[in-house]
Amino acid sequence: MKKEQQLLEGFSPSPKDMIQVALDMPLERKIEKAIAVLKQYEGEALKLFSGGYWCCNSFGKDSGCIVELCKMADVKHECHHNLTTIDPPELIQFGKKHHKETVIDRSDRGHLILDAMPKKAIPPTRAGRWCCEVYKEHGGDGKVKVIGVRIEESARRAGLWKIVNKNIRGGLIVAPIAYWTEKDVWDFHKLRGLPYCSLYDEGFKRLGCVGCPLAGPKGQAHEFKRWPRFEKLWRMGFEKMWNENHGKPRETARICEFTADGKHPLNGIKKGEFIEEYGEQAYFDVRDGELDNPRIFDSGYLSGKLIGASRQRFFEKFRNADAFFDWWVSGGKWDDESGDDAGCVFDEMMRNV
Repeated sequence: MKKEQQLLEGFSPSPKDMIQVALDMPLERKIEKAIAVLKQYEGEALKLFSGGYWCCNSFGKDSGCIVELCKMADVKHECHHNLTTIDPPELIQFGKKHHKETVIDRSDRGHLILDAMPKKAIPPTRAGRWCCEVYKEHGGDGKVKVIGVRIEESARRAGLWKIVNKNIRGGLIVAPIAYWTEKDVWDFHKLRGLPYCSLYDEGFKRLGCVGCPLAGPKGQAHEFKRWPRFEKLWRMGFEKMWNENHGKPRETARICEFTADGKHPLNGIKKGEFIEEYGEQAYFDVRDGELDNPRIFDSGYLSGKLIGASRQRFFEKFRNADAFFDWWVSGGKWDDESGDDAGCVFDEMMRNV
């Protein structure tokens, strides 16, 4: 009996059961389903964008599959690569050689490490990957995007992704290989004779930004050994971030006197500024001059006026930029004998994301 037919009659399959059935499906059947769904939503894609599907091409093995599937389905599409500025050079060279039809989109934020990070005053972390949101996730918003995400890669992806998903920023996201396994991906490459980046032959399982904290301390160490100039680049970025922000209070931290008069606006507060709670002072997240989720007390909403800035930035707890970088690549662990009071710095950092 085929695996997709092994669910017992009289029992309702759990989501986990259904996912496993989908993962166990033969590759030939998965290819048919992927092509069918691309054909099904082409009309919607053309309504939102004259170019059809916005195909997200990272130049990795999964992207190679979705680009080929779009061609096999004979649907109108445009391929786009979001340049993060810190991708492995071999990956970019491969993309320029084998995916010449792909448009390389560059962010207006400049270089991730040397421009965006100092301005953000916080490095990317496993819990706060602002870099992905800035450099990757907005491409194709308002259109029908095709992406190469696969749920096998993580439990989080299994809980979030389906083959067709609504994009909270507008449009749809189609993930035609959502239920493909890694073996399916490589078998598809062999079946279709697709080229792939040479870094996979060096043992890399996934290709992404060099130094990404998602790789973990061991992964980062491996990447920095393979591309030492990227470690130097990260250290330069930390130094620049430190020099531009060291000794300055957080501009997003404000103290406000208030009266509970039932009015919303806080005069003088601008988009993105924060007000913190200390005794008779309160915390607000302000967006576009309006209170976002203001705290409601028995006496009503709070309003008031700015009386000054407060609180130092989280990285002031470190001796210097190098100490901060060393902590960052350590995965957050810290030697108490180092003399740095960094025990709670991670929690503090997360409040700045």
